[in-house]
Amino acid sequence: MKKIFVNGYGSIGSRITSFLKDDPEVTVIGVGKYSPDDKVELA
Repeated sequence: MKKIFVNGYGSIGSRITSFLKDDPEVTVIGVGKYSPDDKVELA
């Protein structure tokens, strides 16, 4: 199993995360954000 950390949760990071969460061979272990905002809880 591959472990993935997504750096950023903007338009690209959120799409990558939603795509990877359905892959049984990948685990998203974290999401990094430069500054907290409303999307922190969503990530």
